[in-house]
This record gives sequence, structure tokens and C-alpha cells, in this order.
Amino acid sequence: MTLKKICFILLMLASVFLVQGKQALFQSLKPEDRLLTLNKNIMVRGNIQSTVKSVEIDGQNVDINTSGYFSVPYYMPLPGKYHISLTATSITGEKETVVLAVMRLASFGDVGQGSFAYQAIQNLTTLGCLPDAVKEDLQPAAKVTRAELAELLLKLKKAAEGEVLPATGEASAYLEEAVNLGLLSLAPGKTDRSDSARLISREEVIGALVKLEKGSATLPLVINPPFLDVKPSGWAAPYIAQAKLDGWLDYRQKLEFDPKESITRAELYYLLNKTTLAKEQTLKALDWQDDFLLKDIGKANQQKLISMDVQRVDIESVLRGVAAETGYNIVASREVTGKVTAKFTNI
Repeated sequence: MTLKKICFILLMLASVFLVQGKQALFQSLKPEDRLLTLNKNIMVRGNIQSTVKSVEIDGQNVDINTSGYFSVPYYMPLPGKYHISLTATSITGEKETVVLAVMRLASFGDVGQGSFAYQAIQNLTTLGCLPDAVKEDLQPAAKVTRAELAELLLKLKKAAEGEVLPATGEASAYLEEAVNLGLLSLAPGKTDRSDSARLISREEVIGALVKLEKGSATLPLVINPPFLDVKPSGWAAPYIAQAKLDGWLDYRQKLEFDPKESITRAELYYLLNKTTLAKEQTLKALDWQDDFLLKDIGKANQQKLISMDVQRVDIESVLRGVAAETGYNIVASREVTGKVTAKFTNI
């Protein structure tokens, strides 16, 4: 059993103790943990034991009525995952902290559920892949520039690295970085600034996304092109053939590909969502175990095999012991409290 699995089990045990223990100060809580919602505003409410003197939500005291009930609005300004920390304190000083995970999904008034790209748009914009230029409506029929493609590619790569791409205010800066990474190339005689506003063609998008997917791998030569208007000798033919083979072009039912046609924002999102990187990031965002797993386990020294047998010991102390014995740096991604009983050998 690996160290990461052991730490996951310990944190899960601590979580169960917090929520279901006999001395739980919270008697009921809403919203449900791991809630998915389209709403910016939700209500956080619950009932507490009569021995509780105060309740805090994210460090702010909330009002409790005479029946031991509280209800407060919670605002989630941007799509993504939120962790709502609730702490109850009893008159004897006992504390209980519960963390509820809520994910606000992205939605747009001009993108209906009937759109072929609805799920792709929701997945990627929830991850933060949204053009700086979009403020309210997504405008899915808008044509995409080379700079916008570069921006979305970079934001997806940053999301995979656990970072957020800072807004530059300069479209050409996105294109410059994408060119430096080899994802896009400039038209002959063009600069980053002069080429950034040019509409990008369907074949250019496919070329960039297949490069993102396959890296520097050599693609096979095309003998029988997948569309009537794709020339086997054309630079984009191998990329289009690969995209067709991988099932990316299932929405194109025509015999022609129209490779030179500029692409819409909806189509770009649909294609981008087909990449392995996008799929992995969507699954990671919906993998609620990340809320209990350790944020960082970095090996500091030589690993040693250890055995531990603990009976109702503070979970924080157990994790510190694991860190000390294995030479790993362990940083919890949420507040760790409660006691745990566990036995394991030869980590």
C-alpha cells in the first residue's frame, strides 16, 4: 500500500469522524457535500446542538436563531470548485469543523442544452478556459481569431499545471507564447501583433490541437484523405486524418471538410474538449477525492518502511509521524482535525 493511499484513508477516517461522530455539533447541513450547481448564489443552512455558542462560515460569525438554526447566502463569483468551511464552537470550547465542497458549473444564456457543443463549453469554461473578451454571453457563433485559440490552449495547459493564466490585456502576447511553444506558427511575413487578429481556419485549429495531443510524433502519410476537399499532399492532411481517426470530427457529416473556412467559438470548444488534456482536467475537477488527498507529497529524504498502530490519535499527529518516518513533506489541502484509529505495516 502506497503512502498516498494510506494518507487518503487516514483523512477519510477523520472526515467520517467529524461528520458522523457521536458528539457532532452540527446536526444537519445544507447544501449537500459535493454539490454541482449552475447558481452563483446558494444558501448555507443547518441545525446545531443546544450546547453550541457560535458558528463560523469561512471565518465569519453567522447569526443563530433561538431554535439553533442558521441560514446565510454564499456567493460564488466564478465557475469552479469552492470549499465552504463551517466551524461550530460549544460553550465548553469544543470545536467541530466541516468542509463542504461545491462546484459551480459555468452557464451562458446564449448556449442552450440543445447545442452540439453544450457539454464541451460547460466543461472547459468551468475549468477557466474562457476568452478575456467574454463578459456575459459566450457568443458561440462568433468567429475565432488566432490569438483566441492561443489563449484557450494556454489556459488549458495552465489549468493542467494547477495555475491560472494571468490576463495580459494584449492578444498578441498569447499568440507569441503559443508560437514559442510550437502550438501555432505565424503566417509568412507576419508578426505576433499583426497576425493575432486574423481569423483562424478549421485546418489550422485541427493542426494545433493534434500537435497539442501528439506532440512531436510523426504522423503517417495520407493516401486516402478523409474528406473530398482535403488534398493528400497538403500540410494539414495528416492532422485532419488523425483527428478523423480519433473520432474528433464526428459532428462533421458532410463529405467536405471546408478546411479554409474560419471556425466558430462553439466548434472550437467542441474540438478542444476532445483532447486528452481537456478530458483529464474535467475528470480531475469532478474527482472529489482531491478534496481529501494531500495537496503535496514531496520526497525529501530516503524512504523507509514503517509500521504504525494508533488508537484515537489526532490525525494531524499521525500525519506528522508519517512525514517524519518516511522523509516526505506532507501538506494537507484542507483543515485536518479529529482522531483516528488505524493499523498499517510496511508503507
